[in-house]
Amino acid sequence: MEADSKFVLAMYDVRGKQDFIFRTNRIKEIVGASWIIRDIFRDYLFPAVLKYSEKGIYSYQDISGQDVLTMDGADVDVMEFSAARFRKHIEAGYIGELIYDGGGAYLVLFRDKEAFQKVTYEFTKNVTKYIGTLQVIGTYIEIDSFDDYSNDEKRLKEKHKTTEAVVPMSFTTASLPITEMNRKTAQPMFHQAGFEKASEMMMYSYGSMNVQVAQRQVISSLRFVEGNKISKEQYIKRLKFELEMGRIKGMDENDLNDLEKLYFRNNESILDNILDEDNSKLAIVYIDGNNMGAKVEACIAGDSSYESCVTKLRRFSQQIQKVYVEDGIKNIFNSIEGTEDGEGPRFRI
Repeated sequence: MEADSKFVLAMYDVRGKQDFIFRTNRIKEIVGASWIIRDIFRDYLFPAVLKYSEKGIYSYQDISGQDVLTMDGADVDVMEFSAARFRKHIEAGYIGELIYDGGGAYLVLFRDKEAFQKVTYEFTKNVTKYIGTLQVIGTYIEIDSFDDYSNDEKRLKEKHKTTEAVVPMSFTTASLPITEMNRKTAQPMFHQAGFEKASEMMMYSYGSMNVQVAQRQVISSLRFVEGNKISKEQYIKRLKFELEMGRIKGMDENDLNDLEKLYFRNNESILDNILDEDNSKLAIVYIDGNNMGAKVEACIAGDSSYESCVTKLRRFSQQIQKVYVEDGIKNIFNSIEGTEDGEGPRFRI
């Protein structure tokens, strides 16, 4: 990096998440959509970076293929941000570093403005090309030093709000008037022959054999779909569901998280136990974290340096994941009881 160039603090945000998830009443598509959003940065941003940097983005999270301990030493707490280590990562060939993931935002510190622009172009292009009905917005500011994270984040969020206000929520339909379209998404409906290209974006996150197996599962499930046609969005959601289920079933149980152990691994037929011909409706509960932005600001109140603020935010995000997601789901499963006739589970409200 040239001496007079500036680092860039960038913020990414996914728009239309709730509409994307609940634009269907099919449980596999709802779960698949949730997993797509959960993994969108791992599946699309990190591979996009590799087009411009062999090392990619340095991450304090567990990203496949990154041995963070080799870089910083086994005695270094990767949750702690250090300006000196960030510069070390850039010198080692990384294009940037993940600052923080949480509170509805994904913050990355890039080596310069050009790196941000190239990566963001590739990232958003692939999201649009392969998903189509999700929108990612990227905003950046240039920074001169690591002295005042609080002020830099404030400037970034103000700029991001302006960007959100001027960027329309519109999607490419990729459909001609004579094409049969999905009424909710305006995406073309297609048969089995169109599936292969729709799944190309999965190849780098999963081996091609896994993709082929998942494709067969999706195609097999089409016998339950009227007309044997689905839209690209429906297919992508189902493919993600089958890929994740294949990963979960194929992994050692010790490597799975609690949710994967409790539900997806050990109770894959739970829906068959809940549903029957006389009772075939499910209730989907959506839990959202209100005022999370205010909690994030309170977390770093009184601090200003990058070292202190970023470290606090990373630990806060880890705590939120444990308390609201992992422990919350455990409590839900602990509240499940057998019905009075001993058949099937129920939730105690």
